[in-house]
Amino acid sequence: MLRILVVEDAEIVRRGIISLLSLEPHWEIAGEASNGGEAVLQAEKLKCDVILLDIGLPGLNGLGAAAAIHRLVPQSEILFVSQHLSRGILEEGFKLGGRGYLSKSDAGRELIDGVRAVSTHRNFISSSCHRFLRRS
Repeated sequence: MLRILVVEDAEIVRRGIISLLSLEPHWEIAGEASNGGEAVLQAEKLKCDVILLDIGLPGLNGLGAAAAIHRLVPQSEILFVSQHLSRGILEEGFKLGGRGYLSKSDAGRELIDGVRAVSTHRNFISSSCHRFLRRS
């Protein structure tokens, strides 16, 4: 069973992500959080296999939460799911322990592939991110 923590401040987006992930057999939504501080607490408590982490969280942002999570629970793989797209943010996300980066605009098509990749310890960058990196 693959255990997943979903961290997203917008409830409607969080519900959409959870709905998509719930269609996969052998995947369990072990928890959810709506801000960075709660994400760190849940990550440490639940020790999930994969953590889907938004960047633009209230309080402690996703990058700060990722650094803390990576330090406390290094076995959890982090997949950033964000609308923020810049070379600096992508690089910082990977430097802070992220395994993948998924643009929210790609989530409907690539969320499952992203989770599968990071859950097997492979890096993942969604197609919008690839196009952005080639242009910049």
